[in-house]
Amino acid sequence: MSELFYMQDSRSYTGDCLSFWGLGGSGYYTGLERCQQYTKEEAQRMNQSRETDIPLPVSYIDKRSFRAVDCQLMKPEESESIAPGSMVYVHQHGDWNGNDVYWVGAHHRTVNLDHAEAMSLELAQEIFGINERFQFWPVAFIDSIARRIVHRQDVDTKKALRGTGITLRKPKPLSKPRYRCEPCGRFLRQIDFYGGCPHCGAKNY
Repeated sequence: MSELFYMQDSRSYTGDCLSFWGLGGSGYYTGLERCQQYTKEEAQRMNQSRETDIPLPVSYIDKRSFRAVDCQLMKPEESESIAPGSMVYVHQHGDWNGNDVYWVGAHHRTVNLDHAEAMSLELAQEIFGINERFQFWPVAFIDSIARRIVHRQDVDTKKALRGTGITLRKPKPLSKPRYRCEPCGRFLRQIDFYGGCPHCGAKNY
């Protein structure tokens, strides 16, 4: 089967997350489940139309993806009524990477849900007690809203595209600003444009 590609929007990031074109061209998303996959020909054509849309192989991105949780999907009532004996994740309240929340891990805080510590509600209460910094969330609920993301520090575009046959469109070089004296019409250096035209003495500001 031919390689498929996600199309990254290289203009911005959400925290450390890469964003990609959504299904059916519905905008940009960080969650890979909502992102469109394109053939090589489609990906090449899209990049040639807009150099900020970067094709990245699905196999490369999927291998570096991990589960994370968007804070916008977390319903407070799920945390407020947890049944005894339930398994929970512990969230460091008010701590995010972009929209993704940090969890208590085995050795450090992490946005990677696969590295978060799942424990019983009773053990979490014993360890953390009543502490505003920490909040308990049912494992079943959090797992149900997790989605796969990829962080920019885990992606090397040159390595990702090596051997794919994709040729990225080169950005157009930025044109240098030109300064022209409004009264006499002569082209000037920037310092003369603002400091005073050496030909007619006008100050163009």
